[in-house]
Amino acid sequence: MRFSVILAIFCLSLVACSETPALHESLNDKGVPRWVGNGSSILKTENDRYFNGVGSASMMGDFSLQTSAANQRAREEMARIIASYLEIVSRDYIASGKATAAGFTEQDILKYINKVSQIDLSTVQVTGHWKDDKSRKIYAITQMDMKKVRQLIGNLVSSDTGLKAYLDENGSRIFDRIANKE
Repeated sequence: MRFSVILAIFCLSLVACSETPALHESLNDKGVPRWVGNGSSILKTENDRYFNGVGSASMMGDFSLQTSAANQRAREEMARIIASYLEIVSRDYIASGKATAAGFTEQDILKYINKVSQIDLSTVQVTGHWKDDKSRKIYAITQMDMKKVRQLIGNLVSSDTGLKAYLDENGSRIFDRIANKE
């Protein structure tokens, strides 16, 4: 019981220190953060756009190891979301007709998606944790705003100025289109 109270205070302090807006303010009727139920997603607020990667880990006997596993899975989810977003942007770029003149092809999409899988995931910051007392599962969430994702993708595709310009010009519109579908 005492460990649960300490863990709850620790998790609440992580949430309280988080700089991400509204992420930890929203609880469902059972007191569970909505991001736990929603899983990995994209979120548009009044002021910004966010990519959220959620991971979890079942009880492993070692709290530190369990938390580390949840963190890593959340980071891997973030990489998956970024790769999916990059694929959508790239396919829109091809559909626009601008890619053909630049020599951009389907193979380039695969090359860049593969580069996303090589990102140093340790740089993706975990912004919150939550523990389910019944299942003893720990959930972790990573969050990156659109500016950071654009910068990350821009670095990955720096040699392809056409795609980078297309992302800068249309990235927010594409994000909004995806967000409206969710």
